[in-house]
Amino acid sequence: VPKGTAVVCCASTTAALSAFMLSKGPGRRLGDFVMRRELQEAEEANEVVKKLNEVKEGLEGASFAQQLLAMVAIRLSPIVPFSASNYALGLTEMRPLAFYLGTWVGVTPWVVFYASLGAGAKHLLRKGADLSLLLAELGKQADSHSGELEALGLLTCALMAAVVVSTTAGREPDRGEAGAEGPLNE
Repeated sequence: VPKGTAVVCCASTTAALSAFMLSKGPGRRLGDFVMRRELQEAEEANEVVKKLNEVKEGLEGASFAQQLLAMVAIRLSPIVPFSASNYALGLTEMRPLAFYLGTWVGVTPWVVFYASLGAGAKHLLRKGADLSLLLAELGKQADSHSGELEALGLLTCALMAAVVVSTTAGREPDRGEAGAEGPLNE
């Protein structure tokens, strides 16, 4: 599990940082395209764009620690699209180091969970466990933890809201540059 966790954390963080930096520099149009494509499938695309605009306004002028905390909260949230957020945050004033460290810290719990799940399944299957029984038991266990997962989701949303409020308190929001295009400036 530790080796798998390290490899997946490195790979996902590197991929996220690559998209972030591409969007921050020469790939602004590509970032906009990817965001629009991912959000096109979402039923609540307008709500997502509004939330991304709130995050953008919250990040403007935020300290390194505030940006880092916001990034950790974004990565812990199961509802924020990973790819779209990489490109979207590249269009903001998010510092690359805050993005990188926040991504690393925020994805680690998810990676440990999935790596542990995979290692456990491998162990059981090697011992001759019936896959259908294994999946049925896994489904029962997941159902028994649904309340905890909902609480974690609500806690993550509350943390994200607190970060946005703390970074925007007492500031006039910037409505974007004249002629700027893209979902974050509509």
